[in-house]
Amino acid sequence: MIDQQQLLVNTGNDPVLAYQLCEAFVSSSTELEAELRAACLSHDHELLSRTAHTLKSAFDVLGAVEQRDLALQVELLASARGSTGAEADLLTLSHRLLGEVVSVRAAVRQLLD
Repeated sequence: MIDQQQLLVNTGNDPVLAYQLCEAFVSSSTELEAELRAACLSHDHELLSRTAHTLKSAFDVLGAVEQRDLALQVELLASARGSTGAEADLLTLSHRLLGEVVSVRAAVRQLLD
């Protein structure tokens, strides 16, 4: 889930910076999760797109490629504000993304321990 080698590459092989970024993800991911939930409940495409974009960047730094790609899908669908079928897809993918936020946070906490 977390590619530790990629995380180190992304931080210029600086383990202190990698640790700090992991801590930052753990502390900010709870708020991002809440924003994602609120956006889903209110069908707020703008907030959903913004939150997914932020998560995409965070996942990318952590080397969580599958989660980054899922966040990108959500971001693009939310930005498109498409048809009813796309809305159903957006909701499904957003719920998957919520689960991934929780999973990645748990994985990052393990790295920090």
